[in-house]
Amino acid sequence: MKEVLTIDELVEPDLIKSMHHEYAHNYYWQYGHHGSDDAPRFFVAQHNINGGKIFNCPFQIYLKTKIEDELNCKFTYIDDIYLNGQTKGFDGGEHIDVLPSDKKALEKITVLYMVNHEHTETIGNFHCAGQEIKFKPGRVVLFPSVMQHEGKAPTNNHLRITLAWKACDISFAETK
Repeated sequence: MKEVLTIDELVEPDLIKSMHHEYAHNYYWQYGHHGSDDAPRFFVAQHNINGGKIFNCPFQIYLKTKIEDELNCKFTYIDDIYLNGQTKGFDGGEHIDVLPSDKKALEKITVLYMVNHEHTETIGNFHCAGQEIKFKPGRVVLFPSVMQHEGKAPTNNHLRITLAWKACDISFAETK
């Protein structure tokens, strides 16, 4: 994968709403995750390398299966899963998720799921590879992990929540 791919309407509206409530209210949020300039920029909920509450959430399994079915692919490795939370005035800062150190790094993919189900007209959009991608409830965005990207802060007082799967290995079925 060398470009940005967006998938809409993969998740049913009732599930989008339920998962927004689950992630916003039932997870431990901590302020101070750093942008590329080491300045605290936004909240992060529970990094989960190789397990933990977010990794084992039934929604993760459901979303992974839906993406695999939609794209005819298989996730073979997910390096890290976490929730990002941004508030008014705290843009994410441009960054990459993997250093382009070798061919294997160039094949890594990041998956972003847009969690919020309401107030999305004032939730900050997502910028990736010079594109502005509108925040839309339940939208899934896949892109190479070496691509520069950032989440823009909301212009209201609602928490902008995204779910990130970083540095994934994805095996795509051969196309004829």
